[in-house]
Amino acid sequence: MSVTLELRYPWGRIHATPWGAHTNEAVADWPPAPRRILRTLYAVWKTRCPDLPEGVVHGLLEQLTALPVYGTDPVRPGLTRHFLPADKHTAGDYQRDLALDTFLACRSDRGAIVRWEVDLTPEQHEALARLVEQIPFLGRGESLCEITLTDAVPEDRPIRWHPLDPTHPAEGEVVDLLVAEAPLDREALTETPAQIRSSKRLWPSGARLVPYVSTGSSPAEQTRGRFVVRRRPSAIRFRLDGRAPVHVRQSLAVADLLRQAALSKGPDGSHTLSGRAEAGRRTDQHQHAHYLVFATAGDYLDSAVIWAPEGFDDEHVRALTNLRWLRSGYLKEVPPLRMVLEGLGPIDRVAPEITTASHRWRTVTPFVITRYPKDRRPLDEHVVEQVRDELGHRGLPEGRITVDADPSAMYFRRHRPGRSLRLARPARHVELEFDVPVSGPMCLGALAHFSLGLFLPVP
Repeated sequence: MSVTLELRYPWGRIHATPWGAHTNEAVADWPPAPRRILRTLYAVWKTRCPDLPEGVVHGLLEQLTALPVYGTDPVRPGLTRHFLPADKHTAGDYQRDLALDTFLACRSDRGAIVRWEVDLTPEQHEALARLVEQIPFLGRGESLCEITLTDAVPEDRPIRWHPLDPTHPAEGEVVDLLVAEAPLDREALTETPAQIRSSKRLWPSGARLVPYVSTGSSPAEQTRGRFVVRRRPSAIRFRLDGRAPVHVRQSLAVADLLRQAALSKGPDGSHTLSGRAEAGRRTDQHQHAHYLVFATAGDYLDSAVIWAPEGFDDEHVRALTNLRWLRSGYLKEVPPLRMVLEGLGPIDRVAPEITTASHRWRTVTPFVITRYPKDRRPLDEHVVEQVRDELGHRGLPEGRITVDADPSAMYFRRHRPGRSLRLARPARHVELEFDVPVSGPMCLGALAHFSLGLFLPVP
């Protein structure tokens, strides 16, 4: 005989942290540990069904200490980041704590199967049906769950989990699940993690870890819930927040500070961040990092994106996501700017404002010539030629190029901090029009890796 439950999550998300892991470790408890299910049943009995006979419930829980088997569908891990005020947070103090809300995305129309090979009495079976009907969630409070008794079997799901046999090699993914030992210590089911830690114990009383192995699906589908970047992210986005606004004319200065901060946090000698390979040789094809700062509305900078077409590895991601401030002791035009992480992933998802496909593109920071003309041709003609060359170097199609005589281009900072003002080259605003929609980002000209020559799509 056996008893089987189906666990369905109507919101399509599973929020549960396994024992021994911190919430910020981005780990989810999947499949749900047997002890978690027993604790939930016990809590529902005490709070919602106290009229059920004590002997019946105790006997039911004792029976369910047997090791179950599971049948699940593939799930995908994910997380969201939340910045919460720190204990000493004030209006003048920007201290905030980062919290990760880890979850598993699952099917909302079909649940996981949990089966115990036990013989329940009619009274125990009726008590179990009533208890599972009253369960509001399984895991954290936002993990809504509907549990029912079912005749389904784990083999109805593409992934099966069963206790690992130590005499046979594991061919699937192995996870450790916390189970309650028999005889069941019912008082231990009500212990909180704080009580367990205060008693100098690492594990709850009457509990142990049992390795479970999965079968029946490809390894790519057998994910327990660790947040694994399957595709190298190419962009990291921050929101800029300072006590005084910074005008877009200082884009180059802010971008230079962003590069300095990235180099200070990133791996030593990273050509992805510095743009230089071994022995000081420059990398080619513009695959290294671009430090792009721009305003989403108005004339004041509020967004920063570090974009590397070649992508960032895990070491770069860990370093860059820890950036918090942009500070300079010698740039009066740029006050300290706090950086708040907003996104990580492909550039088209992280910064759609600068990537959306469009027929027309216009500079928000002026195009700076890469070299002076050798003849005495007008500057505008030279700009058109250089823009055409830059489009070819970037693999972009040819387009109609219009140079704007707007004199505001000359008011933008065009030399990096610490460099002589005499090194500032002429610049012009430019508009491009293509026969077919072209996707960004589009950064052209000298200092394109420092936000100059940044184009935005024209609606």
